[in-house]
Amino acid sequence: MKTITAGILVLTLASFLYSQDVQNQRTITVTGNSQIDVAPDEAIITFGIETEGENLRSAKNQNDLILKNLIDVLENYGVQQRDIQANYFSVEPMYDYYETQTLLGYYFRKTIVVTIRDMSKLDELIGLALEADVNYIHGIDFHTSRLLELKNEARVQALKAAKEKAELLARELGCQIGEAVYVYENQSSFWTWNTAYSWGMNWASNSTNYAYYGEDTNSDISPVAPGQVSVYSSISVSFEIR
Repeated sequence: MKTITAGILVLTLASFLYSQDVQNQRTITVTGNSQIDVAPDEAIITFGIETEGENLRSAKNQNDLILKNLIDVLENYGVQQRDIQANYFSVEPMYDYYETQTLLGYYFRKTIVVTIRDMSKLDELIGLALEADVNYIHGIDFHTSRLLELKNEARVQALKAAKEKAELLARELGCQIGEAVYVYENQSSFWTWNTAYSWGMNWASNSTNYAYYGEDTNSDISPVAPGQVSVYSSISVSFEIR
């Protein structure tokens, strides 16, 4: 125990002395930012199926039939089973609140999350899903399959931006920068803008979303504009100055 305690004390002291040494150095601290915009190549759609019936079995059977029709449509377009996931369902009684407050039946709701990896099929799949009696599209999240690659590229660009900024500031002060003595990556992510709503959940999302409620699926105008996915990086660096 004494040996372990002594080792911890030595490490703590070394860390403290290093921290003090960094603080006593003449440094300049800057933050570099970068943003890479790319077209999304994946879409994650949250479909909602709502049915009602005089009893639970009736409501559920209708819901299951619509779900089967939806899965048939998706599989016919090459969507893999691993990209189809049921993530929420609920049962809610229907009451006549205005008259007798008697039980009229039940609502049965289910959401299905589907990943589309062929963006050229997105619009047609949405139309066919609605024709299969899916009655809600709670949201569409656009993603890129190159996220890790793009994050690393953004980090490199952010570091270069930080160094260029430090060199400029140091030059204006009549100094030169030396080695980097401290590097910190601020929170970085990817964004397109909007919010999404689904039964049982309301959240702000790192995505672009599309909500549809209605019956008309015959429009020649595409309802979905994927836009771009933006990948950000922000890195703070302290350089020696001399």
